[in-house]
Amino acid sequence: MSQPTRSSAPRSLWIIVGVMALVLYVPLAWLVFGSFRELDVQGQWTFTFRWYRELLNDDLLWQSLSNSFYVAIISSSLSTVLGTMVGLAMTQENSWKKKFIHLSTSVSLSLPEIVFSISLLLFFFILNVPLSLNTVILAHALFSFAFVAMTVTARSQLFDSAQIEAARDLGANSWQVFAKIILPFLLPALVTGWILSFLISFDDFLLAFFLNGIGTDTWPVKLYTAMRSGLSPKLNALTSCMMLLSTFLLFIFFYLRFRKSRLELHGASKR
Repeated sequence: MSQPTRSSAPRSLWIIVGVMALVLYVPLAWLVFGSFRELDVQGQWTFTFRWYRELLNDDLLWQSLSNSFYVAIISSSLSTVLGTMVGLAMTQENSWKKKFIHLSTSVSLSLPEIVFSISLLLFFFILNVPLSLNTVILAHALFSFAFVAMTVTARSQLFDSAQIEAARDLGANSWQVFAKIILPFLLPALVTGWILSFLISFDDFLLAFFLNGIGTDTWPVKLYTAMRSGLSPKLNALTSCMMLLSTFLLFIFFYLRFRKSRLELHGASKR
């Protein structure tokens, strides 16, 4: 019997995909290209690293970059801890608590970021909490923990509870079971959730714009304020660096997801 042949995609679909790729990637390529050129005294474009040198000497931009790293690292760590607890609770609970936790997490995922930003801003004003990097950290952790919870929940559903029963039969206590069995099993999901939370926090604009204090701008907010005073090739260099960092972290994220899928398929084939 001959194998059925796959139907090829229509040509119009490939044209649409090609146009979308052009619209998406050509401006990015032009942005990176613009960070390496300048006009010389004769009015001709020349290759240069001037804008990157000026970027290195801009203390305000480096301070905003430091703020972004600080906020992203702390908030992603908090969201990973909170998301892990919520994810494990959604896996183990079988009562109305599980439904409530799942509904709360789903609302956090579907709530528009602008609504989330304004509601947190009003909440901090009511409590008379001064805006600072700490309020941005709290907002980012609350906004991104749901992504970690969903990742941990999906990973936990593949766990074989017989391992816990065997460990308890051998005399392991609850902490030893968690540290030596559950945590190593969840580690790929935790790393993936942490990287995803870091990317969300590092690139976030709305929450940082609404909730940061005076003189505590993050890198996206600083980029926005710099663009309002006029476009500069130095901004091209800045955005090129941000794009390179985000691409690197996304590569790690998808590599870990791919590696986790391979391990799961390998484990399933053994069973």
